[in-house]
Amino acid sequence: MTDWVALLHELADAADRIATRHFRTASLAVETKDDASPVTVADREIEAAAVALIRRRHPEMAILGEETGETAAGRDRRLIVDPIDGTRNFVRGVPIFATLLAVEEAGAVVAGLVSAPALGQRWHAARGMGAWNGARRLAVSTISRLNRAHLFHGSLGGSGTSCVPCSRARQASCRAGKRSSSQPSRASRTHWRASASLAAPIFSRSSR
Repeated sequence: MTDWVALLHELADAADRIATRHFRTASLAVETKDDASPVTVADREIEAAAVALIRRRHPEMAILGEETGETAAGRDRRLIVDPIDGTRNFVRGVPIFATLLAVEEAGAVVAGLVSAPALGQRWHAARGMGAWNGARRLAVSTISRLNRAHLFHGSLGGSGTSCVPCSRARQASCRAGKRSSSQPSRASRTHWRASASLAAPIFSRSSR
């Protein structure tokens, strides 16, 4: 049985090195995509590094990426990559951004990982293994009263969307302050929908 979590950590290690090298540099190259969202050289380098590693280790896998779309569609297994979630933060030097990674088999995500190198934090989950922040196992918060809960949001309302209709996992990411763009890419949407069944408790501890 393949240890997908170990593979995702290896991919995240490479992504962290690239993101850290470009973060807060005056020479950071930034372009604007057709949807008006920014993309940086770091986004493209991280996704290219992930694709190269998967091509070497698991050439049978399809890949769904934020920047390059889907390759080898229709295969039973694929890697999902959002190289920098929170690109606007990354561009402005705000350390709240992360690389999102997941492995999907037969339409169901079996492992996922979020790596936030500027915060020195990493979260991962695998089906049947629970959700973890490093060596600390996570659990759903026991807070049951709204007036005792904490809510964090990455938008001030100028984006035209709110947390109310969001998926369960995207709400969890909002609580953690990990989202700064309001319109997630296909890769992001897929990753967060999948994370709902794997790692909804990933950020919940912080609201205790």
